[in-house]
Amino acid sequence: MRVLALILLGVSMAGAPVPASGQEPVDLYGKHDGYVLSIQATGDMNGLIEPCGCKLPVGGLARRAGYAAELARRLEGKAGILKVDAGRVFDPARKQSEAVYDSAIKNEWILRALGVARFDVLNVAVPDLRVLDPLRAKAGYDERVKEFPALDAFISANVEPASAEFVGFKPYVVLNVSPPSSASQSDVIRVGILGVTGMPDRVEPGSHWKVSDPLAAARKYGAELRAKCDFLIVLAHLDENSANRIEEAVPGVDLIVVANRKAAPKGEMDLDRPATVAVGDEAKSITELRLFPSLGPAAARRWTIRRRTVLLSPDVPDDPETRLTVQRAKGASWKLKPVAQ
Repeated sequence: MRVLALILLGVSMAGAPVPASGQEPVDLYGKHDGYVLSIQATGDMNGLIEPCGCKLPVGGLARRAGYAAELARRLEGKAGILKVDAGRVFDPARKQSEAVYDSAIKNEWILRALGVARFDVLNVAVPDLRVLDPLRAKAGYDERVKEFPALDAFISANVEPASAEFVGFKPYVVLNVSPPSSASQSDVIRVGILGVTGMPDRVEPGSHWKVSDPLAAARKYGAELRAKCDFLIVLAHLDENSANRIEEAVPGVDLIVVANRKAAPKGEMDLDRPATVAVGDEAKSITELRLFPSLGPAAARRWTIRRRTVLLSPDVPDDPETRLTVQRAKGASWKLKPVAQ
């Protein structure tokens, strides 16, 4: 019986951190205290779709999707969820002589996994173009989108095709988020999301893409988008100086999510609007922004944003379908390291 009791205790604690002696367990998901939307943001995943090989293995797409699924189950329709990424999701190019796996095959599977994990919006970063380039050709594009649904989730306001033979990116999207189950349908939240990336140091030979000034593009589309939405987000893969100028370029912006390969702030904090939030490197954690509305009609809403950090530790359950896709990605792409001549 003692063994059975220990097993049952282990099951009951699955998905929750083990507390120190005498303390209550920490709830990864927090209580629902009136927020209407959970915006779950990452960036600079850099092809790392499995947990890191650290002493505490953190990260991974399966946990990323698993957190969202478990939160949705607990919310029972009381709030919406959006999953976004600020850019640089794919595995970087490596010299073939140094490779232990095929990067091109891995990136194809990463794209498939992004669809399985059900990302809502993916911002294009310049390094992503190397992978997206052949997939955005007009010939056969509709069939590729059926195989890789995430291909249609990429946006960019300042990356355009240099040739009419390629499918461009939407500069922004407007997503209608269902209200809490107790609210009227007139309270649907229109979330506008615009994406920009920094300009490359040089144009790659044979590139089929033109990258323009991100601030000019944000200024061009920002006012147009502001008129179409209740809450405006800019996803930015930018250096710190450029990111700090987004607020000036897009009057009325509510939230700026920035990936620039720097550490993200930890902990929980209520933020003033407009809020600029950095996401961490390698998607080891989720930067979650919980949106609380003030009283008043939708057109005149004022929002409160609460930032949370969700470490993707072993306490976060895997989404089974995403985990299987990640396992298949590894099996398809890994190979023996070439023997030095």
